[in-house]
Amino acid sequence: MLPPPVAPQAALLRVAEPPAGAARALQPGQVLDAVARSVSRDGQVTLQLGNQTLQARTDQPLQSGERLQVQVVRQDSDTLMLRVLPTPRTSEASEAMRGLLARQAPANALSANAALVVQEPSAVRQLPEQVQQALRQYFQALPDASRVSRSDGLRQAVTDSGLHLERRLAAVAAGAEPPVTIRGDQKGQLAALLNQIFKALDARPRTTGSSDQPLPAAAQGRAAPATPPPPPQLPSLANPGSMGDALTELARQADGALARTQLHQLALLAGDALPFFFELPVRDGRGVDLLQFRMDRDGEGDDKDGERTWRVMVSFNFERLGPMHAVIHLSAEAVATTWWAEHPATARFLDRHLEALTERLEGLGLRVANMTCAEGRPPMADDAPGSPGREGFINEQA
Repeated sequence: MLPPPVAPQAALLRVAEPPAGAARALQPGQVLDAVARSVSRDGQVTLQLGNQTLQARTDQPLQSGERLQVQVVRQDSDTLMLRVLPTPRTSEASEAMRGLLARQAPANALSANAALVVQEPSAVRQLPEQVQQALRQYFQALPDASRVSRSDGLRQAVTDSGLHLERRLAAVAAGAEPPVTIRGDQKGQLAALLNQIFKALDARPRTTGSSDQPLPAAAQGRAAPATPPPPPQLPSLANPGSMGDALTELARQADGALARTQLHQLALLAGDALPFFFELPVRDGRGVDLLQFRMDRDGEGDDKDGERTWRVMVSFNFERLGPMHAVIHLSAEAVATTWWAEHPATARFLDRHLEALTERLEGLGLRVANMTCAEGRPPMADDAPGSPGREGFINEQA
């Protein structure tokens, strides 16, 4: 429902009150060396530009002490705009992202097959035991719905989403964290699963004219294939031949989910942290739902306390409710929420329960400034960051 991140864009630095001498000396297109002397959490940057110290603002993450190359974009008497030029590090990340874009895929299909292995083991008894075990471990490591409904459980689920695996491995290697802390990491589970699938593929007998069957269409995702296969009955995991094609399909699904996680990681590494995308497969009863998150700063200005308002969007597709989106504007003092439902019946259902939901949020200590419900898709689901027409927002409670 939400698009994967795109290749990173250059960060912009806005200097609201440049010194008069600096304004006269700089020309559009000029490239300069600079140092980010200090960076605050609200995007304020103390920038050393030659012998001048400037106060700037940016929506992109910078590190204190980071050396930069900047290009003058616009300069007049009261405004100086600088573009941070790509470094070798960001260029390499951009190239890697382009390669991952062709491989990435949501984890829906893989999660559905993992659920099948856990709940109907007889249907996949011909899968190698090591692959079945890896799929079970992947499924059991996913957070369940009751866990992510709590703030501490949601925080842990994000920690285990795979975005932080390398940092956590470094902490384990340094003795700062015990190895058990990364046991449920989704990226680690995907890597272990792929390893077992590749081992099984390498170990299978080599035959010609194999009658291997692919995974059933339902297990490959929610959407049916554009052109159905000729046989009247779709192939089943219960009768997969030698399982070669099934293993290949599982490898494709696991690699796609792993590439998508790496794509999100690289978006952060390359400095294109906002808007920030990530996904959480969540166990709910006998199935798996995919929650997709998009986080961004809300507007250009600060609120009256000097803190940014955040815009968060959560998209999901529950079987009984259909595609839904929750859009939240969350500040230090209040939350404004708009629910979007693509099915008219779901929109009417939500509209009847807005008052009860408002009372529950206020019971958690939040001041609900506004809560509405609309039918369809929010404009933000398709608009580029910063474009007009974005409305509403869900609070997931922090």
